[in-house]
Amino acid sequence: MSSPYAPPKAAVDDVGAPPALPRWVRVLRGVAVAGSVSVAAWAVPLAMVVPPSQRTELKFLLLTAGIVLVGAVSILALTSQIAPRLVFWSALVVNGATLAFFCYLALNRPGRNPEIALLFILPALINFAALAVLRRARRRLIASSAGPL
Repeated sequence: MSSPYAPPKAAVDDVGAPPALPRWVRVLRGVAVAGSVSVAAWAVPLAMVVPPSQRTELKFLLLTAGIVLVGAVSILALTSQIAPRLVFWSALVVNGATLAFFCYLALNRPGRNPEIALLFILPALINFAALAVLRRARRRLIASSAGPL
């Protein structure tokens, strides 16, 4: 006689669960989320380092709000399934604008270190690539799970 509390002998897949993404896509998504978290975390130390007389300037407030916005939108697009098309395109636009802005700063600011801009360019570039790859992988999974009509 078998126990009713014993686990089943055969593994059964959950029909409602989405199919798993390829491993390299999940790794790229994890790296992009870690980069977004690290960039968004720069806003707090930046606020501590900047002198109080400059913290109230509009440029500083816009920069910190932009850093947090890029991080939040990117993380939402990489991890969420809610409104995937709207969130994907908004994250792609925000990351593209961030890339353009920091590339402009790196190239057109004489006397400044372009290495500082790389701290923001690299995570935005990784996010941009991860968003495109993740979108393509999700679309392939949906197409393959639908099967022939």
